[in-house]
Amino acid sequence: MRILHWTDNFLPRIGGLEIFVRDLARAQRAAGHEVHICASPVPGLPALETFPDYTVHRRAADSRSDSILADPRSLGLMARAGADFRRRLRPELVHVHLCGLPSLVELIGRPADSAPVLVTAHTTVDGPLLSPALTRRILSSADLVATVSADLAAALEAHLPGARERPYEVVLNGVASPDLAPSPLRPAGDTLLAFGRVVPEKGFDLALRALALLPAETRLVLAGDGPARPGLEALAAELGVASRIDFRGWVHPDDVPALIDTADCVLMPSRWREPFGLVAVQAGQMGRPLVATRVGGLPEIVRDGETGLLVPPEDPAALAAAVLRLRTDPGFAARLGAAARRHTKEHFAMDRCAADYSALYARLLRARAPSA
Repeated sequence: MRILHWTDNFLPRIGGLEIFVRDLARAQRAAGHEVHICASPVPGLPALETFPDYTVHRRAADSRSDSILADPRSLGLMARAGADFRRRLRPELVHVHLCGLPSLVELIGRPADSAPVLVTAHTTVDGPLLSPALTRRILSSADLVATVSADLAAALEAHLPGARERPYEVVLNGVASPDLAPSPLRPAGDTLLAFGRVVPEKGFDLALRALALLPAETRLVLAGDGPARPGLEALAAELGVASRIDFRGWVHPDDVPALIDTADCVLMPSRWREPFGLVAVQAGQMGRPLVATRVGGLPEIVRDGETGLLVPPEDPAALAAAVLRLRTDPGFAARLGAAARRHTKEHFAMDRCAADYSALYARLLRARAPSA
């Protein structure tokens, strides 16, 4: 089958969605499919690049949101260009990853006789880039819509009631298994790790406030970069924990497993309604116990008391108490980590995710068959 993934950005730009699309494409190529990825251009890179597992088409150079918002006519031009591109490529199935305007461009420009379209919503995308009206148009135009968690499906329905006549399919993301085998947890359990985009939604300030409530030998590694970092550094000084925090900065995704392996516990204190929770899966893959807030899709990944611990959002004291529980009971921490590793292998393997999508593709293709 010739599959076309339509997304906003792709490698070498690095983010959770970019890595997910790459790994899904690799799994689909291993299953015998021909895979193409359409994404926004990257300065200095060619419009067409062929890799062993997929071909990347970098196009729609005028897809910047500011140009479209300033001149909506450009949206129509982009839609027609997208339709011409699809006629030339002739994909059998189009998989749109809902993250920005390219999703809308693909759907409003699809030819009448085009291949079926599956949309995966990775976030609620409610903001100035995609208004509720545009998001509703995307969701109603797709042949099938999947979400990365049941919580995200509920959020979309609440945000845009009635946008879909048919229910959303839930396909939990798959995450490629790391090559690195995890090392055993250390009994002391004094090294905490939090990582991701350093933005207020991730709640890293709560991790700092929890650290101030923990024994002096407890340290926190905070990996990632973003606009909230200066404020966090100031807060660390104010709380008197600056000497116990290692602001590691940006870490390449390929180096994340090794970083997790240095930790005794991973914190995910999000205040944002996480659609999925990649960090939770990555921690489990490395056999590390996780302490996370009970928000968004995280309860669908973390089984409280079995594969990790869930605490209320905006509660540094609860976060600290959960860490203390792990620190004072190394056997419990080790059991959580081992169970998390088994759980992620069983439920969040990329092969499982690719198989789930293959089943949805097959359903769409059967519906388009002449006999139907």
